[in-house]
Amino acid sequence: MQNGLRAMMDDHRLGGGTVGASGARATGVARSSGLGWWALMVLCWSLATGMVAGAAEVGEAFDGAARLYEQGKYREAAAAYEQLIARSNATVSVWFNLGNAWFKAGEKGRAIACYRRAERLAPRDPEISANLAWARAKVGTAATLQVAFVDRFLRLLTPNEWAAAAIVGVWGWFVLMMAREWAPKFLTLSNAASGLLAAGAALMLLVAYTAKVRNARVNAVVIASEATVRFGPLEEAQSAFTLPDGSELLVTDRKGAWMEVRDGMGRRGWVAVRNLATLP
Repeated sequence: MQNGLRAMMDDHRLGGGTVGASGARATGVARSSGLGWWALMVLCWSLATGMVAGAAEVGEAFDGAARLYEQGKYREAAAAYEQLIARSNATVSVWFNLGNAWFKAGEKGRAIACYRRAERLAPRDPEISANLAWARAKVGTAATLQVAFVDRFLRLLTPNEWAAAAIVGVWGWFVLMMAREWAPKFLTLSNAASGLLAAGAALMLLVAYTAKVRNARVNAVVIASEATVRFGPLEEAQSAFTLPDGSELLVTDRKGAWMEVRDGMGRRGWVAVRNLATLP
């Protein structure tokens, strides 16, 4: 397991964005136009300094959480990272470090939930995969939700990456078709080749749509030391079985403060929401 924390390396990790400039309406007088440009410059300077100050504040909070972790104050570090997430700084680094903090605090379920959130943002990151596998091993394979081959394949890319690949494929097919019409002497494609290209573009669209649908399914992780699964969404309902901390589940329904779930062994039942961390 990779115990080290990640640093906030660049704007992507910092959750930084771009500043939009609002244009000033010009008039026919040079003096008014100059005032407009000065107002625009002041506005841009204010926005830029505000972003710099905000980034510095986030960086200080991130470093403070890291110091708590290095001091062995894992629950305090986890609380600090969660405050960053609450302030819309849910980057890969923050989720990864939060997972490490929860794992060190003995909260395997919360750690797995954080690693899985980090994995959604960076599905090919080896450190995230290693830590997630380590945490799952501590829980036990019986508590791990089995992932179908299709889902493993779709997780090679994020839904946005699949969508980008589909767009490139469709536009590539369109450009080739147009080029064949405009310059048939330089680009000759048989009907079979054209059909294969069209089928490939359609397949990329289907894969992108499937990735989006599969990613929209709600999963959950048990974050209590033991969660009782009942036959109905009531505290008075008969107990069906129990699940240990870190069990990964597929959510199939919800009624109030209860979720109907299916575990890796195919068993179904209702669990109180307070015992679960959901992964939308």
